[in-house]
Amino acid sequence: MIKGKVIAIPPTAFLDELKATTGRIRDRNRLAKIGANAVGNKIKSHFRELNQRPNKNGWTKSNFWAQIRDSVQVTTESDAGIVQIDDPRFNLKYFGGTVTPKNAKLLTIPLQPEYAGVMPSTFPKDKFFFLPVKNMSGGSIGILAEALGDNKVRAAYLLNKWTKHAPQPDALPPMDELRVIAVDAMKKAILRG
Repeated sequence: MIKGKVIAIPPTAFLDELKATTGRIRDRNRLAKIGANAVGNKIKSHFRELNQRPNKNGWTKSNFWAQIRDSVQVTTESDAGIVQIDDPRFNLKYFGGTVTPKNAKLLTIPLQPEYAGVMPSTFPKDKFFFLPVKNMSGGSIGILAEALGDNKVRAAYLLNKWTKHAPQPDALPPMDELRVIAVDAMKKAILRG
């Protein structure tokens, strides 16, 4: 089952460019694997660079892009090299989309660094209280807040019915660049024999 983005590298799609190198292609499956490996390595390198960016909130990094990098798989199928990003979370970065809750009524978006990656349900029931929010955009309906004492309150989680995400333009290197990398790797393999 395909969970994430798939990029196919069929040598037949690049036949004109490859034939100009030698005029004859012997092992298309081997060439496909070589092209796909080159593309897979470039994509992994790209994800490594994305993972170096600081967290946008200044919080501890989750190493999301390292996890995406570790999900990259390279295979061959019917004379085509396949580069698959096997983490379904990547699709939201690449295509954008709307996120809705799957196992709860609302999405809980942490507003404090210590709550990142921690579900409110893991805390005692009396830790937070609900503050309704009116006229907020983006599907927001309220805030889970905590009492700090001395009549101080701190917002812990934003509660949303949904969130919308635009595609991230640099989620992958440009397809033209990946095509050049695949063709160059296959040409070098043909020249080596």
